[in-house]
Amino acid sequence: MDKKKLIGSIIGVTLFALLVAGATYAWLTSALSTSNDDYNTRTKNFVVNFTKGDAIGSVPILGTPSKDTASSLTVEAYRPSTSAPGTLTIYLNNNTTTENNVIVTDGVLKYSYCIGSTCTDEIFTANTGTVPTGTKVPLITNTVLNTTATDYTLYFWLDGATINSTTHLGKTFTGYISAEANQTE
Repeated sequence: MDKKKLIGSIIGVTLFALLVAGATYAWLTSALSTSNDDYNTRTKNFVVNFTKGDAIGSVPILGTPSKDTASSLTVEAYRPSTSAPGTLTIYLNNNTTTENNVIVTDGVLKYSYCIGSTCTDEIFTANTGTVPTGTKVPLITNTVLNTTATDYTLYFWLDGATINSTTHLGKTFTGYISAEANQTE
């Protein structure tokens, strides 16, 4: 009886080792590419740097926004040349209390964005929106990451035409920017 248990254990351990080896081989063959007998793996890392800008809490009231008058925050992101292709989504995370969230729900908080280092005031007509309600809202979605560093600049302001001193006086907005990069291949 003990001899049967020993043989069963040996067979079980051997099958388990074969299972682990097969799973490892399957993972490696899906993660590796072969070119002229060179084995290349793609890293799954992306580089995202936040460049300090103005605090979102000190957003100016503007009738006509411009890149020189609106508050700005810049995110720089890229993928290394050895990395798999990927996309970037930048979010505004809303931590505002329900009482103060009237700035967002009334459409007073506006944003615009520019991709690249040469931002002009034309972005305020092409890429402008009202910050939507929610706790984590995408502002720039699924933009392709390049192998060279790219600036993603977000501009924020309070719409002077929409703001109401009775309703919005003393209300605050609390939030922060976050970014997520996802591998596409």
